[in-house]
Amino acid sequence: MNKSTSIRALIGKKHSTLAEYSVGDDKVTVKETKLHRWFEYGDDSIQSIMHKQQPEQVLSPIAQTFLLFILMNDDYTNSCIKKEPSPNSINVLNLGLGGASIERALANNTSINITSLEASQIIVDIAKQYFLLPDQSDVICNSAEDYIAATTDTFNVILSDIFISSNNPSFLFTHNCYQHFKRISKANSVVIINSNISDGKQLLDVLLIIKHYFAYIALIEFDAYANLFIVCSDIPIPSKEKLGNNLDKLNKSSYLAALQSTELINTIENMRYIPHNNGDNTE
Repeated sequence: MNKSTSIRALIGKKHSTLAEYSVGDDKVTVKETKLHRWFEYGDDSIQSIMHKQQPEQVLSPIAQTFLLFILMNDDYTNSCIKKEPSPNSINVLNLGLGGASIERALANNTSINITSLEASQIIVDIAKQYFLLPDQSDVICNSAEDYIAATTDTFNVILSDIFISSNNPSFLFTHNCYQHFKRISKANSVVIINSNISDGKQLLDVLLIIKHYFAYIALIEFDAYANLFIVCSDIPIPSKEKLGNNLDKLNKSSYLAALQSTELINTIENMRYIPHNNGDNTE
C-alpha cells in the first residue's frame, strides 16, 4: 500500500513505536496511537491498520477492495446477510497476510474458509502478536509463487496482495502465474489482484496475458493511492449497479457494519470494465 492522506489524517502524528524488525533488506516498524495500530514496511508507507477497540473494522480502502468478492456473487452476499452457515462453503486463498485485516473482518463468517499465504515468518509473527490474527486462521508460511505451483487445492476466490517492498514480484506478470491461478480456480471463481503497475506498457502486457486465462477483466484505480486493482473472472463481472445493490443489502443487514461503505461506493464507481470479445463485459 502506498501513502494515503486520509489514513495519515486518521491516525495523526503522535504515536508510539512498539517494535522494529528486519525483513530482508527492509525494516518493519509496528506503531500505534490510542485508537489505531499499524505497521510500516520499508519506507514510511502504511501496510496495514487496525482499530484497537473494533479490530473487525476494515479501515483501508485497499483492504476493503478485496471484500468486493462478497458483492460479486448473490450467494456470497446472502450468506453474509443470513449470518448462518451456507450449504456451500466459500474457499478463499489470500496471498499476502499482512496485518490480517481480511482474516479479522471475516472471522465470524462460518461459510468462508480462508487459506492465507505469507512468505515471511516475521510478518506472520507480527500478525499474531500485534494484529489479533484469529486463532482459527489457516496460515501457511511459503512464497505465493511456490504455493500456487504446487497446490492441488482449488478456490472460489483468490486475493493477491503480494509485494517486495513497494513492488510486485516479477512472476505476477507472467503466463505461468495466471495459468496456475486458472488451474486452482473453481468454476465461476474471481481473482482480485493488487498491483503497482509502472507504466501503460506493463499494464497492457499483463492484461494480454490475463486474457489468455480469464475472459472478463475490470480495473480499479484510486485517487490517494498508486495501486491498481485487477479483477478477473471466467464469467461476467457484475455491473456497478449490481455491486451497489448488494452493498446496500449488506449495510441494511448490519453485516460488516464497521466497513467504510462510502469508501467502497467510491471504489465501485472507479471500476472500469475491459471490453469482452462479444462486447459484453458485465452481467
